[in-house]
Amino acid sequence: DFRPLPESGAANAAELTARAPLRASNTVVGLAFAPQEFGYSLWAAIWDDVAAPSRLEHWNLYSGEVVATLAAGEILAPRSLGGSGDGRLLVMADECCVTLWDPAAGQVPFAFELSPRLEEALIAPGDGGVLAVGYSSVDGTIVLVDIESGETLAVFRHGEYVNDIDFSSDGRYLASGAFNGSAKVIDVEELGE
Repeated sequence: DFRPLPESGAANAAELTARAPLRASNTVVGLAFAPQEFGYSLWAAIWDDVAAPSRLEHWNLYSGEVVATLAAGEILAPRSLGGSGDGRLLVMADECCVTLWDPAAGQVPFAFELSPRLEEALIAPGDGGVLAVGYSSVDGTIVLVDIESGETLAVFRHGEYVNDIDFSSDGRYLASGAFNGSAKVIDVEELGE
């Protein structure tokens, strides 16, 4: 149950968390905003601890409470969490797998050949049909994948262990940052040519 924002006395999501900071039971390794039709809320990937396995938690920003838990015991060592712009999908990367989740229905079948040393996975803005996967491998491979088919659309090599990737708001550009301090920006449209 999410209360309308005016009842909270806060003007936006930032003010909500300033009034009631969120506190997870263990390390937060990724965040994704939920669709605003549910009010201001976040999904969080939580690293496992003695009391509970790794999991995805849905936090109500009005109360700071966890209102739903997804994938408890089904994920190992999460590294990143992202979501599609429409909130239809969550994508989580752990050390060897990329998993897609429908928050309402659970895990979504995803047939993409994966390998170890995953660092981050995120869905491109827009129609949510493209997924970027970054690896902390020697050549810093980044793979663009069609979510529906699992087909590899393009491969880019940063040249160093990648530890962060991000799309521009229009999805045209993809930035990658590496452990050696280098950052690169690629034109996604040119990669597909």
